[in-house]
Amino acid sequence: RFLFGGLAEELMLRWGLVSAIAWALAAVLPGDRERAIAWTAIVLAAVAFGAAHLPQAAASMDLTGPVVARIVALNSMAGVVFGWLYVEDALEVAMLAHASAHVVLIAAAIFGAA
Repeated sequence: RFLFGGLAEELMLRWGLVSAIAWALAAVLPGDRERAIAWTAIVLAAVAFGAAHLPQAAASMDLTGPVVARIVALNSMAGVVFGWLYVEDALEVAMLAHASAHVVLIAAAIFGAA
């Protein structure tokens, strides 16, 4: 869980998807819009990140509308934070934050807080 979430998901979603979306937007949008392009790429990749968590959730629960909305929204919010860390600092920082989030979630599950 730590390795896949912290490393693989960050490589695929932040380094891969955020970078690809930003590159594509920069190629078609005129002018100096780096910040808008970066935030658009971060948000689009974050929503994809949120949606990518649905199959795993479907394996353990019924996916009703509210459950889908909660899973996508909460994971998208985390994706925005990880994307911002990637753009503003470095991929390694996003990886560390993502892995750290898993530590907190696992600890909460073990101690009954989640």
